[in-house]
Amino acid sequence: VFTLGERLGQQEKTIQVTTADDPAKPVQLVLRVNIPQLFTCTPRLLLWHLKEEPAEKSVLITPSDTQKISAIEVKNITPAVAAARIEAVPSGPNFRLFVHPKATDKATQIALSCIAKFADGTTHPFTTYILVR
Repeated sequence: VFTLGERLGQQEKTIQVTTADDPAKPVQLVLRVNIPQLFTCTPRLLLWHLKEEPAEKSVLITPSDTQKISAIEVKNITPAVAAARIEAVPSGPNFRLFVHPKATDKATQIALSCIAKFADGTTHPFTTYILVR
């Protein structure tokens, strides 16, 4: 099993195969795969300074030319800490992830897990980072 997760670029996994012909001599196979970037998130880190107005900030999600994003789902937002919403950009294939912290009076670090859903039915997880410091 090779789980893509958030991996990109050249990846390598070694697989050990044992056959019934010679079970005492397993063979190692190397799986090499280049995982293309399916979309970009700009920026990946949203930063608020301590005591700053907790205004909403956003991340632009732009699909590559090879895939069309049909939806994006935010997985683990804690409503007491921050709010998040997704909007499709009307002028094209992009999406915007809006994040609004409830407060900036103490240091906070959040790894916001999201899932991009593509028109072909596949999904790809990604993380946006929220930081108050």
